[in-house]
Amino acid sequence: MVVEDVPLYSAWNLETPKLPKRSHLYSLQPGGLGTARVESLTSYLSRLAEAHQIAVGSLIRYEITPWFLIYSQSPRLSRADAWQVSWAIWQRNPKLLQETTATAWLSASQPVKRIVHALETLTLRQDLAGLTLLPWSPLFSLTHAFHTEPFWCPMCYQEWRESGAIHREPLMWSLEGVNVCAQHHCYLQLWCLYCRQPQPFLRLNTRMGYCSNCGAWLGRSVEPTVFRTEDLQKKRWLFWCADAIGELLAFTPSLQLTRSDQFSRRRRKPQLTAFLKRCYKLGISCIEGLNLLSGSVDGVQLCLPGFESIR
Repeated sequence: MVVEDVPLYSAWNLETPKLPKRSHLYSLQPGGLGTARVESLTSYLSRLAEAHQIAVGSLIRYEITPWFLIYSQSPRLSRADAWQVSWAIWQRNPKLLQETTATAWLSASQPVKRIVHALETLTLRQDLAGLTLLPWSPLFSLTHAFHTEPFWCPMCYQEWRESGAIHREPLMWSLEGVNVCAQHHCYLQLWCLYCRQPQPFLRLNTRMGYCSNCGAWLGRSVEPTVFRTEDLQKKRWLFWCADAIGELLAFTPSLQLTRSDQFSRRRRKPQLTAFLKRCYKLGISCIEGLNLLSGSVDGVQLCLPGFESIR
């Protein structure tokens, strides 16, 4: 065979490829980040459990709780000793971290920070704080920012079911100022229509969209709420508040990047609902209110009467 006729093949690369670090749990993409309908942390937990085909209670008990207990021990303990101490605590209180109240799961308290940190470590994600109001805690007092019981829009559930979309519970449904669905112009639901029972914030053994008490489907088609003439002012406030909170949640990723130390230097932080009421009365958007609350718009110091009285 003539040398010129011998085919030439490219050289093989025998280097071992560098594989990315594997996460312990699926690195599930949070829904709606950077939008008004960003999902809540409890919604993410439910979807994460469903992706692993286990109950939420099992995910918390066997994955999150051990991590939480081990990493809460003194750093001076060895890994083996930390496991032993954590096991003893877990045996004494097997329901640890299975609390389903708004105070335990949705407030901007230290436990929520640790739960977010645990989930980010287990999933290798860095954006799960955006599923809570933690980014807003330096600016607002979040003590009474949430409903004491979860609300939901039955029409949203019904549309997701009919379109085959993934069920996600928006964070805004949990907030005290949101009582209507701005998309479907109806009141949010509080009780199951079949058993008349409220729902927990975190369903440990049932799927999203289904009653935790009787298992009935929580979605249905509803007509837009008709307000009486004397209630038009109330209607304007309800829908303005829902839109404003959605605007704040959509602004969260920008807030994480642009937040300055002047927020944390405020001695008394206003309640979120009080802040929204003040913006509504002044006829300004909540983003304009944020600039005024921080004391600066485009670098110019401002002092608007009314905002100093927010509590």
